[in-house]
Amino acid sequence: MDIKKLFSGVGVVIDDMLDDVEVNDKILDIVSSLEEAKMPLVKYKSLPDYATVCNLREVSFILLDWQLYRTLSIIDGQVVTLKVADNVIINNNRANTSFVRKLLSETSVPIFIFSNKDDVKDSLIDNGISERKLNSSPVFIKKKEELFNEAGTFRLFEELEEWVRSKSAVYVLKEWLLAFNTAKEGLLNDFSQGSQYWPGIIWDSANADSVNAADEVSSLMMQNIASRMTPVEFDAAIIKSNTDDADKEALLKVLQAQRYMRVENDAMAVVGDVYVFEPDKVDGQGMHSNPDNKEIAINIRPTCDCVFREGAPSYIYLIYGRKLTEGAQKDKFLSKYHKFEELDVEAIVGPIVDNSYYSFKFKDIEIVDFRSYKHLRQGRVVEPFISHITERYSLYIQRHALPSLPESAVCVKVPGEKLKDVQIKALQEENEQLKNAISNLKDNRDIIERKRKSLNVRVKCKSRKRR
Repeated sequence: MDIKKLFSGVGVVIDDMLDDVEVNDKILDIVSSLEEAKMPLVKYKSLPDYATVCNLREVSFILLDWQLYRTLSIIDGQVVTLKVADNVIINNNRANTSFVRKLLSETSVPIFIFSNKDDVKDSLIDNGISERKLNSSPVFIKKKEELFNEAGTFRLFEELEEWVRSKSAVYVLKEWLLAFNTAKEGLLNDFSQGSQYWPGIIWDSANADSVNAADEVSSLMMQNIASRMTPVEFDAAIIKSNTDDADKEALLKVLQAQRYMRVENDAMAVVGDVYVFEPDKVDGQGMHSNPDNKEIAINIRPTCDCVFREGAPSYIYLIYGRKLTEGAQKDKFLSKYHKFEELDVEAIVGPIVDNSYYSFKFKDIEIVDFRSYKHLRQGRVVEPFISHITERYSLYIQRHALPSLPESAVCVKVPGEKLKDVQIKALQEENEQLKNAISNLKDNRDIIERKRKSLNVRVKCKSRKRR
């Protein structure tokens, strides 16, 4: 891992002592060392406003001094410590916490907080950022003096490397971003110096096919970037060292993003669109808003058939799903194969809406008008998970009906019997069968050996004669 390369790019430094050479705060040495490493810096002596925060998304890191008030001064040529009013400290802590909270909500930029105090983390927690949020965020807190060894040598990059090794998410995102930026720059360079008419050609082609032109242009760009990104080399030791304290909720959020995307507009329908129904309510006239207690539905009509041209009906094909309870998850999940056991009449996908798993049943499909349902659309199941659903549905509608087996003809789980007990019993039976097979093999070997001795059979292997 090249830590300097990992944090290459423009950095931001916020410290009120940036130009105070008389007091000679440690921040001057830190800035000097960063600039010697050829890292361009944008410097602020006070906290930037909210509008500026939104423009800091592309920087490599933000270095924040926690004490943005003067604590040292020069009097008669001597450095003296100033007494700071309590309200100044309180207001400083609140303003810094608010700034950090904005950064965490608006950006993914690593935040380095350096200070001469020990209570920075406590101040963040006391002012509303939970310890859990702080521990899972890219926030690196150190005292300024800890960034230098006894000889006065700057060791920020050594400290950073140790921190990154404890934050595999920071490491992976930074490493991936380097590869993405390389691919992006290659694409922008090629596309900006090539034909200047390609956007219009793609746009007109999409309009002629009555599909969303903006989506087509965006898809073209993303496909080009993906094709330019070579497999990113990650340090497996860093990734595998941080799995002991895995947060299930955070993991579900990541997995949901892999399977499901939010849809904020009401443009054309697409295969995989997810429609979420409100709980049933009864109005003053006794009318039910959702009498069938529908939870969720997914459109399985191919996208090309969802191009609703003028005057044509705008139909979508919906199959309905219900959330899997924790008990159902345990019963259906196959630990050996890391997947759910699905019946022929269903497909299970998740986590999607609200980080939950859903079983979609195939028996009933409803053809409805997209215009009547589009206000219920919340997101879309993406590839390859939507293909899993549509392919299983295709098999379902083409299946041959087989006669059912009576329970008395097979071994089944009795009421109240736990699945784990059934699996243990099955393994015991298999083990017994293997023991019997091994015993039979030994018996057969003994019989053959006795026959060979009684007949005094001798086997010779002759080599092929040479001509």
